[in-house]
Amino acid sequence: MLSFSSWITLSPRNPAAGKEEALCLWLNSTPGLLLRILHANLPCLGRSRLPHEVARKLPVLNVDDLSPGQCSAAKTVFESIKREALRGFAHLAKDPVRREIGHRLFSEVLGYSVDDELDRLAKALNREPTLTARH
Repeated sequence: MLSFSSWITLSPRNPAAGKEEALCLWLNSTPGLLLRILHANLPCLGRSRLPHEVARKLPVLNVDDLSPGQCSAAKTVFESIKREALRGFAHLAKDPVRREIGHRLFSEVLGYSVDDELDRLAKALNREPTLTARH
């Protein structure tokens, strides 16, 4: 995960197959990005900084609660899209890879049908000037 001024690595407390992949999917999903934005500093329009002390308290998907089947599904989703390019915040609502991450994370890994809600959230965030560097 890239911050404005440093690289921060987040990893599961209790590593196991599929947990890192699930965490990566969460952090790159629209809800994961929203939580990161809400907890980060915004020193410049469109860019944020996530200090290490804030990253330690960042609300994330509790991958320790995932079943082995869910971890396996997360690994499968991650492997299928790990080489795809993600677009920046200004293109959040139109980024097909980010959309796929969120939709597949929630449906294939977590077992929820939230397609419309994720799309509405991405569109709403895409209108936020502090994220898209529009005045």
